[in-house]
Amino acid sequence: MITIITLVIMFMILGGIIKLFFRATFGIFKILGSIIAFIAFPVLFLAGGVIVVPLILILIALGFMAMAASLS
Repeated sequence: MITIITLVIMFMILGGIIKLFFRATFGIFKILGSIIAFIAFPVLFLAGGVIVVPLILILIALGFMAMAASLS
């Protein structure tokens, strides 16, 4: 039950990160967003397991939200 909840939270955070990058007008941020979505997420998921990954994604999401807020 806990793993299902964490998976849902992870994908919600990942979707938020992707939306932030698609809203950004700079091409570099879109490239970084796609790299994080398609490469880093599965690698982190396989390496870190279900407990570590949500913490990492939350930190990444907070960092990108701060970066997007400073850009806008």
